Amino acid sequence: MKLREAMAVLLCTALMISGCNAAAANDKTDETKQADFSRADIKDIRPQDDFYGYVNLSTLKGLTIAPGESAAGAIYSSDIDEDLQAKIKEIATGKENYEKGSCEDIIRKAYNAYLDYDSNDENKKASAKIIESDIQKIMDCNDLNELKNVSSDLLKKYPISPLGNIGISTNDFDPDQYSIIWAQSKNILGLDLEEINKDTSKAEKGEMMVIDSLMAAGVDHDTAENTAHDLMYKIIDIAWATDKDILSGINNFPQRFMSEDEINKLLTNSTAKDIEEWCAITSNPYGEWIVYDPGQIKAYDSLLVEENLEILKAWYVTELVTSFGEYMVIDHPELGKYFPMSGLDFDTRAYYFLNLYYPMELSDLYVKYFYTDEMDAKLMEMCTDIIEGYRVLINDSEWLSEEARNGLELKLDNIVFLTGKTVKDNMKNNSEKADSFKSNLAETLIASNELTYNELIGNLGKTRDRSVIGMSMQTVNACYASDNTVTITAAIMTDPWFDVDNPYYENLGGLGTVIAHEIGHGFDSNLIKFNENGVLDPDWLPENDLNLLEERNNAATEYFENSFKVFEIYCVDGDNTLGENYADLGGMEAIMSTCELLKASDDDYKTVFESYGRLWCALMSDEGIINQLAFDPHSPSVIRTNAILATTEKFYEVYDVKEGDGMYIAPENRIGRWK
Repeated sequence: MKLREAMAVLLCTALMISGCNAAAANDKTDETKQADFSRADIKDIRPQDDFYGYVNLSTLKGLTIAPGESAAGAIYSSDIDEDLQAKIKEIATGKENYEKGSCEDIIRKAYNAYLDYDSNDENKKASAKIIESDIQKIMDCNDLNELKNVSSDLLKKYPISPLGNIGISTNDFDPDQYSIIWAQSKNILGLDLEEINKDTSKAEKGEMMVIDSLMAAGVDHDTAENTAHDLMYKIIDIAWATDKDILSGINNFPQRFMSEDEINKLLTNSTAKDIEEWCAITSNPYGEWIVYDPGQIKAYDSLLVEENLEILKAWYVTELVTSFGEYMVIDHPELGKYFPMSGLDFDTRAYYFLNLYYPMELSDLYVKYFYTDEMDAKLMEMCTDIIEGYRVLINDSEWLSEEARNGLELKLDNIVFLTGKTVKDNMKNNSEKADSFKSNLAETLIASNELTYNELIGNLGKTRDRSVIGMSMQTVNACYASDNTVTITAAIMTDPWFDVDNPYYENLGGLGTVIAHEIGHGFDSNLIKFNENGVLDPDWLPENDLNLLEERNNAATEYFENSFKVFEIYCVDGDNTLGENYADLGGMEAIMSTCELLKASDDDYKTVFESYGRLWCALMSDEGIINQLAFDPHSPSVIRTNAILATTEKFYEVYDVKEGDGMYIAPENRIGRWK
């Protein structure tokens, strides 16, 4: 199991609101107020002073961060895993007959394939030999042309490629189509390029994995060490050539079309056709690519000379070992340290395995057994109400021109919600996948990967179906995509986000605020660049309106940097968290607008506010908070709660917040996304 993927699976039930920009810690020293809600001796907190502490104190006092973890709380734990594991075991060990290619059929076969591997040394040895044989193919290459041919073959079998972040994905300039995309690599062999840019010594932590991978391929230690060292220097070169504004998130949408001829002018040692061959792309019906970072492309191209053959082979071998080295441990026990899941019980390991290799079949299974029509009806009722709340905000924003308001309202009306019902409606049996199970696990996974590869390649030149959901429904998540769709997984419709039996306003303050946040991304500082059809078009709104929006961006940046602190020292980076903060801000305004339309009482408003505050209840280690400030585009939970409510007028009214209270912000310093 790939190390980074294994960690992602382990955290699959943590909420991941969309956005992926890195944020740097910003230790401003402006005088600001924040109650120290973590103090164990606190007996009582007023909502007027620290609302986050007020609603969460008793829960926070009862939380303990588990060894090896950085946080604890409702958003970091869930009964979903336990319920789904029980259903998997019931299906896998039961005697009921399932139709071939159904999600039950495939999950049963996959579970039993993993069980046979886990309990059968012959299966383990056969799997290891297959992977070792493919590694040997890499090591036997005598020149770059041979390595290119092996690369093309292996990429169909394994998710590896050392030539950058190349793939087939949505065309942002025409979201009903696909495109070949050369996106920017943000990490290489698990090494964060932004970290390396700041401190080249950070590259050293990747050397041991390369050394161990090469030694597993039969290379002696000294040679492996020298090659690993040389590879780290090449990775540093790529980091230095990388566009820093794109890497840090300052420039979020650098996409441009480049014809193959234009790409050829960038390249010295290869051509666009060569790169397509390296990446097993057999044809390009578009005659062009979408390119993010030309400087990084040139750095990758500089590798493609014969003198770098051993370095490239080492890179390929390490990619393969980090992806599939778990299945080589029987022959190479030294690799076991990179795959620590062996200490977990079988059903937990099997669950992680299924999440990693059969996520969409597991997604179908989860929806089939845990998502009801009643849940969907209540969800869509709430979505409709929130859309109407946004409509009022847009139409009442007289600081925008009529043309801009009309355009934004059209974008609002064009939003499509993708839910568990969407998955149910599109659910199909997959006979090819059902036939992909072989005599040992490695052969099975390779056959499954080849099916995925063929499906991906088959997308080239086809019309894209926007209703196809790429996010697994058993992951607690919701996200706005640039094609103007909002995906709401089935798993997020659980406590603390949503309960079908909860009062309406409790759900509105929970999942409702998440949905409003996601809709808000359509109008945030980044995704506002996509028009009502989900097309990347930074000029789709009048220039004067864009300037007014930019002024509000600046006000929001200053507000979040200067109003609340963590540890009484650190503030969030207002620029790097702007998109997420704006989505929180606009989302809460939409919820307030929705409540007003529904003629909510003061008690209803209090239910919304308290549900919202409980939503973000989490105890984090000092290191966890510092890491969040440094790398996460989301503000810490206490700021997501208090900074948003402290600029919400209705909050002042229902809790009688006055000057001198901890939550008080002077009226002239309160900001709004729409008002």
